[in-house]
Amino acid sequence: MSFTPLHPEPGDTESSTEMADIDWDELKPSQIKALSALVDGHTISEAAALADVARSTLSKWITEDGNFNRAYRAAKSEALDAVSRRLTRLGIKATETLEDVLDNSQSDAIRLRASTDTLNLILKSIEIYEFARRLDELENRLLAHMKAG
Repeated sequence: MSFTPLHPEPGDTESSTEMADIDWDELKPSQIKALSALVDGHTISEAAALADVARSTLSKWITEDGNFNRAYRAAKSEALDAVSRRLTRLGIKATETLEDVLDNSQSDAIRLRASTDTLNLILKSIEIYEFARRLDELENRLLAHMKAG
């Protein structure tokens, strides 16, 4: 995966707001190279070498350069979103595989294992969904409280 300046999805107000605060023209070519390397999974040391800057320079950009830091956070967020979308697609295939094993396996042990795995995945999904719902609720309460007072 290589980095290109990000563009929010239509209707994605959170990304739009964060990305609106990034001045892409202000980023130096070496900063774009460093962002690309970081998003591609390289360490800070490796990304600095690929961008032809000192590690301390890249670390300083991350911690002290607000524009670079916002671009870095936005790039990481977009990369994680892309991974999440791919995992969702794979999850559909994996679910179909589990369903096939449950329906067609001749082995009771394999069907039992597939059933157990399926139930565990369902419980984890419910837990994550509930956690996200509660977090959204808390964030909304906090925003309402901050606006009110």
